[in-house]
Amino acid sequence: MLPFLNLWSVLILLGAVQGLFLSWTFFFSPLGQPLSNRLLGLLLLALVAAERQRYLLLAVGLAAFCFYYWGDDYYYALVGEAIKRAVQGLNCWCWVLVCIGFGRRYLNRNSPLLQLANEAVYPFYILHQTVLIALAYYVLQWPATAAAKFLLIALGTFGGTLLLYSVIWRFSVLRVLFGLKPRRVLAAGLRPR
Repeated sequence: MLPFLNLWSVLILLGAVQGLFLSWTFFFSPLGQPLSNRLLGLLLLALVAAERQRYLLLAVGLAAFCFYYWGDDYYYALVGEAIKRAVQGLNCWCWVLVCIGFGRRYLNRNSPLLQLANEAVYPFYILHQTVLIALAYYVLQWPATAAAKFLLIALGTFGGTLLLYSVIWRFSVLRVLFGLKPRRVLAAGLRPR
């Protein structure tokens, strides 16, 4: 009797082997630096290709979505479970690359809102976990649906973190404690670029 092999287990094993190979190549091989630069270059080319081929990726993603989600069980029985999972993976990757492609094309601009959001990233990172845990501790005890709890926790965490950040943003002492430039430096026009 042959042992049952799960496709995902095989893919995880191959991913681990790939990770070990790349680690060995980057750290111990004399060609590690040029090879890692080539792989990073291929990643950048894929991002540029996602921007240029965003409509093709959108069409392939829509076709894969239609095949996977609206396909009949009759067709799945004909093509097999592995093909169905491959189409699911293609669907996911196409939508990731579509988001990257359209984002690089239409959202790659500088704006005052982006500068404010860029400044707020680190304090948000520091504060959000505390707000999340404190809010979730009480909300999860309420007799509400899971969707309502999720929505309340997500919006409450964002709102609470935004409220705390607005307090930190106003006081220079707190700004320095949370890794921001003091307000005097920003008022003097010495904002780093």
